[in-house]
Amino acid sequence: MMMQYAKLTPTLWEIGKQEEVDLGNIAWPMLEECIRKGKAMYKGANGPIEDLVPDYEALKKIREKESCDEERRFFIKAWQGKYKTLCELFRDRKYLDMIVLVGGEMARLAATEGPEERERYERHKRELEELAKKWKAEHKAEH
Repeated sequence: MMMQYAKLTPTLWEIGKQEEVDLGNIAWPMLEECIRKGKAMYKGANGPIEDLVPDYEALKKIREKESCDEERRFFIKAWQGKYKTLCELFRDRKYLDMIVLVGGEMARLAATEGPEERERYERHKRELEELAKKWKAEHKAEH
């Protein structure tokens, strides 16, 4: 679920922009409600571009099957800790960079939790690398 949360970063910013609300106190709960309900419910909830439309139904099913409290906590810490940089990346429409930055920070935070998190960290790191390669191959003109 860690990777899925990282992929939601641009959508969180888009909800904040479209709804003209604070990210932490309003946009984040709105995004979580979309996940709980399994559908986009707010302006911006379909992400800033078509490639980043969240699959809320799939995210809802994942959350129903497993606890995502740790991933949620890492996601919040990661984007709050990188807020200024993420704002600049969003402004410049560098959505992959947002995902990679937050995903990397989430993985780093998870790795500091103890040795049992190391395997999860490595798996997440590989997923981020694969995503970056795929994205860059599909969007060569933009990079």
